[in-house]
Amino acid sequence: MQEKIKNYQTLRRFLAAGFFVSGIIPILIIAAGSIYNFKELSLKNIENTARQVVEHRNDVLNTFLQAQVNFLSTLINLYPIDYLKNRDNLKALFLAISREGKEGEIVDLQLIDTSGAQLAYIGPYQEKVEGKHYKDSPWFSQVLVRGTHVSDVFTGYRDYPHFVIALTDPLKTYVLRATINSSIFNSLLYSAQIGPTGDAFILNSNGEFQTPSLQRATSLNPTEIKMLKHHPDTEVASDGTHLYASKWLNGNMWLLVVKTRITDNLEVYANYRTRIILTVLVISALFLLFSVGISRLIVARLERTDREQNALDQQMAHIDEADHKARGQFDLRVILHAPEQLHGRLGILHGVHRLHRLGTGTLRLAVLPLSFKLLNVGRVPQHDAAQLGRGLGGIDPAPEAVAHQQRQLACVVDMRMGHQHAVNFTRCHREGLVLVNI
Repeated sequence: MQEKIKNYQTLRRFLAAGFFVSGIIPILIIAAGSIYNFKELSLKNIENTARQVVEHRNDVLNTFLQAQVNFLSTLINLYPIDYLKNRDNLKALFLAISREGKEGEIVDLQLIDTSGAQLAYIGPYQEKVEGKHYKDSPWFSQVLVRGTHVSDVFTGYRDYPHFVIALTDPLKTYVLRATINSSIFNSLLYSAQIGPTGDAFILNSNGEFQTPSLQRATSLNPTEIKMLKHHPDTEVASDGTHLYASKWLNGNMWLLVVKTRITDNLEVYANYRTRIILTVLVISALFLLFSVGISRLIVARLERTDREQNALDQQMAHIDEADHKARGQFDLRVILHAPEQLHGRLGILHGVHRLHRLGTGTLRLAVLPLSFKLLNVGRVPQHDAAQLGRGLGGIDPAPEAVAHQQRQLACVVDMRMGHQHAVNFTRCHREGLVLVNI
C-alpha cells in the first residue's frame, strides 16, 4: 500500500512538472524575445541619439568658427593695413566688438606682417607678447599658405591653453590674428553630454585633446584611438560598455567625439524588463498552481478507479472461491441406464450447461457487474423411466403403456424451479411413477 501511495505521489509530481514546463517554456521564449528586441531597439535609439548629438554639435562648432573667420575677414575688407597698424584704431575696433556683445568670444586682436613681426596688439597679454616674433610658429606658416587657419590648442607665449584664428589680406601683406576664448568654445560641448557619465571632447589628428574631457579624461582608450582614422560621415562604435559617435570638423582638422555609457541610457529598457519579469513570475505562479491542481485531479481519478477495480477483483475472488467450493460439494448420484441409452444420455449431458458427466452440482452464476437478480436453476432432472401425462403445462398422453416405455430414451425433460420434490398426481390421467434423482 505504501508503495502505491509513493507511486501516486511520483506520478503527481511528474504530471505537475510536465504541465508546468510545457506551459512555461513558450512564455519564457516569448518574454525573452520581447526583452531582447526591446533592448536592441533601445540600443538603436541610443545610437541614433548619439549620432544626432554629434552631428548637431558639429554644426554648432563649425558655425561658431566660421562666424569668427567671417568677422576677421570683414575687418580686413573694411580697413587697410595703415588703419589697423594704429593701436588706437585697433583698440577702437576691439571695444566696438565688446559693445556689440562679442566680449568673451575674442580675447585679443593682433596685427603681424609677413615676416612674423608684431605690428599692433590689443588685449590682456600685452606684456607677454610685446616684441615677439612669429615667423617660426606653425600656425603662421599655415596661414600664409592657406589664407585662413584655425590652430590647434597650444600654450604659446601666454602659458595658457588657447587657439587662434588667423587670416591674411588678399595680397598677403599682413596677418590679422584673433585669440578665441576657450571657455566659451568649450561650453559649446556641455550640451553634447548624454547621460550623467557621458563625455564629449575634441581631438586633433594626432589624438591630442583640443578641449578638456567632460569627465576629466587625460588619455584615449583603444576604441577612441581607432576612431582617429579619417571618415567622411558620422561613425558609431561600441566597446560593450560605452557607445561612441564621432565626426570630423574644422576642415577635417579636429575630431568631435561624443561618448556615453550604455547602461545610463537604458532606464526605459530596465523598467520594461522589470515589468516583463514580474509578469512572467505571476504567470508562472498561476500556472504552477494550475499544474498542481490538474495533476492532483488526474491522480485522484486514477486512485478512485484503482480502488473500484480492487473492490471488484476482491468480489470476483469471493465468487471464484464459492465456485470452487461448489465444485467440491458435488453430490455423487448413480444413474442406471441401458447400453443403448448411453449415447442419448451423454447427449443430454452434453446439452445441459454446466452439468458434469459423473455427477450433478450447483454452480453459481456471477452477475455482480450488472447487479442482475436471476433465479438459480438447480438442475435439469432426466428420467428415462416415465413421463408425466398431461398436467398443467404438460404434454399429450403417451400412446404406449408405461411398461412398454421402460428402458427407452426419454423424450421429455422435466424442468422445475424452486424446491418442488413432489409429483402433482391430481392432474394426471394415467398412473405412473416418475423416478427423479435415482
